[in-house]
Amino acid sequence: MLHFDSMNKDRFENALIETSSLLNSYAKSALPVKVDLLFGQQAVEIFEPRYAVQIRQLKGLINRFENTQFYACSVTLRMFLGDIEMPQEMRLFHSDDVVKGMIPERMVQGWGYIKV
Repeated sequence: MLHFDSMNKDRFENALIETSSLLNSYAKSALPVKVDLLFGQQAVEIFEPRYAVQIRQLKGLINRFENTQFYACSVTLRMFLGDIEMPQEMRLFHSDDVVKGMIPERMVQGWGYIKV
């Protein structure tokens, strides 16, 4: 799990590069690995126009690897985006607490956790 709870362009780009490298490595070895990208309330500024390149990279990652999921809080995104249509790649939740609740649940299941 990669948990974005604030937005730092350099960290975000590095996380995408590392995630892509990890997924490529596992794809070549035929070992299954699943990566969930969790976006908390403080990270929704990723949808600002200044992050267009990173959004394209994120969408490319999600589209290239079916074992990559994108999770975000729908209420926060609606407040931030207004009437802008939400990206279809997202799994949206009604509360940021759901995203936060996924973390301990997945860790009990043996998932790794990286806070970006």
